[in-house]
Amino acid sequence: MNHMPYQGWIFEDRRTLDKADISALQSHLADCAECSALAEGLQQVEQVLRAQPLQGPTEGFTLRWQQRLEISRQQAHRRQIWLTLLVAVSGGTVLLGALAFLLWPWLKSLDLTLWAALYQVFTAYLFLSRAGEQFLLALVSAAKIIPLPIWALSIGVLCQLGVLWVVSFRLLTNPRRIALK
Repeated sequence: MNHMPYQGWIFEDRRTLDKADISALQSHLADCAECSALAEGLQQVEQVLRAQPLQGPTEGFTLRWQQRLEISRQQAHRRQIWLTLLVAVSGGTVLLGALAFLLWPWLKSLDLTLWAALYQVFTAYLFLSRAGEQFLLALVSAAKIIPLPIWALSIGVLCQLGVLWVVSFRLLTNPRRIALK
């Protein structure tokens, strides 16, 4: 005999079953000794559970739980710090090794490398000074084209967005601590 749907119905709340399922379950329980024993056993267990008074937590349970939670958070924080440090040091070591491998020919002729670096620094200085001049020229031209109220409104909006970002960042990164009494 197939007991599968009936055994599932025995453990369900009778209010969730429709009338056809309830009548099929009742007729099956009248015919099947195994399922009727299961239903009676479930009723006895439910009666025993209802007869027992509810047990509350022991004194100081909440405080002990909060302390354990805080300790586990601190341990997780320490693990994250050590893992981050380990990854950073390992990555730095690998990067330094790769740079040494790639730059080894230049390190052999150090005087030539220093002159080339000096030339690159001078070229970068010239480029940045010319780029700065062009930027200032563009800024002066834009100041002549755009009216003063638009500049003031733009600067005000940018300042408000900056404050909004700072406040949002502070709220999102602030750990929510449980105050221990």
